[in-house]
Order: sequence, then C-alpha cells, then structure tokens
Amino acid sequence: APPSLPEFEGPSSNRPAGARGYDLKFRSCERALALGEPALRQLRRDCTLIFPLNSSSWIGCGDAPRCDLERLALAVFAAHTRGVEYDASRSGAEFWAQVRADGHAQEAVQFHWDVDEHCCDELGVNVQPHLSTVTYLTDVGAPTVVLGVPAPRAVADEEEAYGTIPTAHVSWPRVGKHICFDGALLHGTLPEAKAPAAATAAGPRVTFLVNVWLGWRPHGIRPLDAALAEKMSGSGGGDGAAASSSSSSAAATDAISALARL
Repeated sequence: APPSLPEFEGPSSNRPAGARGYDLKFRSCERALALGEPALRQLRRDCTLIFPLNSSSWIGCGDAPRCDLERLALAVFAAHTRGVEYDASRSGAEFWAQVRADGHAQEAVQFHWDVDEHCCDELGVNVQPHLSTVTYLTDVGAPTVVLGVPAPRAVADEEEAYGTIPTAHVSWPRVGKHICFDGALLHGTLPEAKAPAAATAAGPRVTFLVNVWLGWRPHGIRPLDAALAEKMSGSGGGDGAAASSSSSSAAATDAISALARL
C-alpha cells in the first residue's frame, strides 16, 4: 500500500501531531554513557555489524530489547520522553550506526534532514522525527554540526531553502558523549575542520544514531534481523555472548540504563 501521511503539529511543522511536552533545545552530555573499554569495544563491534545494512532499524517503545544496541536505543528514547505525552502504540526509536575512517574522504556525512524516507520519495513530503540524537563511541574524527535550518514540508521546495542560518551547534566526538536536537534541523559532519589538540586519537569515528518518533512509525523500517541481533553483545547467545564476559555485559546494561536517567 502507498504510504499515508500523518496529521501534522501545525502548518510550519513536519512532525506528527499528538505529542506534548518534549524539549527541542540542543542538549549535550559529556559522560552520558559511562562504559569501560571492554563494553565499549563490544558496542563498537556491534555498530560495525549494522553499519553495512545501509538502513535504519526500529524498536517500539514497549518492545523487549534483544541486545545492547536495542537497549541503548530504548534508553535514549526513555531519556528524552520522560514526562512527555504520546501514543505509545505508535512510538519508538529508529536507530543505525556510522563507522567512518578518520581523515578519509568518506568520513563526511553530508548535510541532510532526517525524514520518513518513503513519504519523502513516494509522496514528496518531509515527515520528520521529533528528536534526533548522536551517541559517540570514539574520540576520533569530524565534528557534528547542527544548523538552525528546518526542512520545508514539500521536498520540491528544498531547492529554495537558502538564506540566513540563525544558529549552529558544533559537537566534537568524545567517548560516551550524547547530543540531542530538534529532528527538523539540517545536520552533518565537517571532516575538513581541525580537531582540537586534546582530541588526537587513532581509529575509526563510530557513532550510534537514534531518532525519537512519537505517534508515528516511519514506513518500511523493520526491527533488527533476529539472526543479526543474536550475534551482538547482550543478546544472551551467539557471537555477542562469546565475545563478552557476564560481568562486562552486566556493567554495560547498568551504564545503558543510567543513560535513560539523563
């Protein structure tokens, strides 16, 4: 069936209507995810497993997580929906990972708006998440830049989206750092930017991305494949269980739960 469109919050908003009380301000927490190196290695490994999917995955806010990445996605959702009114039956977290080589041309994540891709491609309408988030799992690479430029409702109008940029936020990668911002805003990375002297580290730039959707599930986004989930840390079986001790897995679960209390 062709994708439908939600009722929108208003004429100037591309967010689905119905949610109340969420915070659109840019926020940053330096040590949101306080993990030891063994648990971080596992999460970075898990991100390398889902990065080649070249698509996002879904977990409903009432679903039981099967692995640590799903736990982390739900913790992010919980952190930013405390006290918020929304329809839980149609709300959840869209998540994916970026694993980019520091200094490589492909490290760039070109500037974009987060949208329901099916509504964008098939109906020419931008339906956007309520909130977008980034959790950094390494100290490496280019900063995230969030510009105060919302997407137009019609995709065809994007070519006319020129003019003054009223605000910009720049976030350098730090292990365990978490940022959250208005899901309607233009954002990307700037690999040409010079890293601060204190942030010189080797290895890939690994980030875990979560969009918070309230009262709307993006079309065509499915839960993580069961066989893949079993290979991840915190799954209770498969490669993930073999790769981590029970103590480090428990510590990871505690740290992920703590993020939900931001």
